[in-house]
Amino acid sequence: MTIPPEVAAHEPGTDTAVVIDEARDNLLDRLRAWGRGLPGWARGLVAFLLYLVAAIVIWAGPIITQLRVRYVGSGRTDAKFFQWAVGWVHWALTHHVDPLYMPKIFTPDGMSLAWTTFIPGGGLVMFPVESLFGSLAAVNVLLLLASALACWAVYLVCHRLTHAFWPSIAGGYLFGY
Repeated sequence: MTIPPEVAAHEPGTDTAVVIDEARDNLLDRLRAWGRGLPGWARGLVAFLLYLVAAIVIWAGPIITQLRVRYVGSGRTDAKFFQWAVGWVHWALTHHVDPLYMPKIFTPDGMSLAWTTFIPGGGLVMFPVESLFGSLAAVNVLLLLASALACWAVYLVCHRLTHAFWPSIAGGYLFGY
């Protein structure tokens, strides 16, 4: 650990713990001033980016280089279904077929996917990612974004109530992780 210059240069006889506390307080004051100095939209963007980095570190850390071949999380039945759902939306849109109707389930009548836990919105949003990297990568990106967006939504609520940047960041983080 490197000792900060303000700690290393303290006067003899000064308690090191006091100097470290002063340095910490100085850093916290600078962070508070930085948070207050940003416009509202920039604070929201910083909050979202912090949550996105946290989601990537927490959920995708071990597989970040393998998002096309490994699942974020356990990869059990739900993840496989959502991979199919994102892939189905992509296939249906590229083949000009109704994405909310699957003719091959309960043949010959088919099945309306509107009554299932189907995610057509996620499939639409992830259409470019699915086109470039495949349905598994699209589902993994969707899961990472969902976690960060949930934290960000709570940050927005906390910030609206408190008008304080860092406590709102903490509230969003505690909710999402």
